[in-house]
Amino acid sequence: MTQTFFADTSFLVAFHNVRDDHHKQARGFIGKLSERKEAARFLITDYIFDETLTTILNRGGKRLAIEAAEKIFSSPAISIMTIDADIFSQAYNLFIHYADQEWSFIDCSSIAFPRAHFAARPISVATFDRHFVAAGFQTVPVV
Repeated sequence: MTQTFFADTSFLVAFHNVRDDHHKQARGFIGKLSERKEAARFLITDYIFDETLTTILNRGGKRLAIEAAEKIFSSPAISIMTIDADIFSQAYNLFIHYADQEWSFIDCSSIAFPRAHFAARPISVATFDRHFVAAGFQTVPVV
């Protein structure tokens, strides 16, 4: 059986950047899935893809960003989904109505997407950001 996770920028950056504080934890999580022979599928949005590459570019340089882009884009375990007008609208509403949260618009889109697409069966979020916990998601590795 394949486990499906929504992957956040913080997880992808940590996985690809050895200088990230959570690099070992991200690699360890994937290693544990592999050791247990658990198939895993990761979903990301086009916004997450953009933010991940931009963050890696700013922290690790263009070469590392290109390597990460190629690995993510060609990985059979990662599916890149597009933020459509409905999710965009939901993200906008989250951004406006949760003024007490320091959620970026990309954070809001990353909350709206799994809520809309996985309402029937909850999905875990691979992240190191606490805003997913505040939004009611189960996170892995546990934050």
